[in-house]
Amino acid sequence: MQHIVEDLYVKGASFMSKIATESTASTMLRSYIETNLEYILAHKQHVAAVADIVMNLRDEEGKLIYHKPTDNAIYAPLIEILQWGQEDGSFRPIMPASAQVMAMTIRSAIDLASQQLVLNPDFNMKEYADELIQLFEAATRKSPV
Repeated sequence: MQHIVEDLYVKGASFMSKIATESTASTMLRSYIETNLEYILAHKQHVAAVADIVMNLRDEEGKLIYHKPTDNAIYAPLIEILQWGQEDGSFRPIMPASAQVMAMTIRSAIDLASQQLVLNPDFNMKEYADELIQLFEAATRKSPV
């Protein structure tokens, strides 16, 4: 089972590498959302299987192998994008705790898409992606002066 998880992560990292080519924080945030959702759509069965494994696979002592609620590493790339946007002036000021909340919300919305894709045959990933992008562009936008 661990091979299934590792395979998805390796392929996913390769697919997501295009995010790093973006030249602004706002285009990188857009690309992060789009690319993650594109990958999920292209690999929906594999993603669904990995989600089940990650949430349930345990070691000999009964401890979860992958899912560690205190491990926030998955949010780090989003927090870095949000910090970059603040530093370059393209995003509104976001306090560190708020950046964590926003990163968790973005990641949760992306992860929810994989569940919806499997459970809901009418789920429209394109519309979902467009709405998420609009939502988080609005959430990070600087107010006009």
